[in-house]
Amino acid sequence: MQPNAMIQTLKTLKLHGMAQAVGELASQGSPAYQGAEGILDSLLKAEVAEREVRSVSYQVRWQSSRRIGTCLGLTSARVLLTRHKFERFTKVCLLRTLRTWCSLVGQAQERRI
Repeated sequence: MQPNAMIQTLKTLKLHGMAQAVGELASQGSPAYQGAEGILDSLLKAEVAEREVRSVSYQVRWQSSRRIGTCLGLTSARVLLTRHKFERFTKVCLLRTLRTWCSLVGQAQERRI
């Protein structure tokens, strides 16, 4: 990938500091940059692909929850509220489990002392 294309891709990914650094290194003709150019190119392609997958995954989850809400007769706002409550419930359960586990570990350590 050409340095200009690489800089544009970095800016698209909102990695402006890295884009500036790549521009400076490319203009200097740095041997370190030339050696790492192939690796950086591969990493950029992987990051773009990962972000596209996450975007599609989010869209599919949103569409699925919207369809379920429509079947249940819920409005879009109600679907969002239900998803939010479910995600909050999941986090609360996880935190309770973590606290319980930490207290059990603490009790076990006290017994050893």
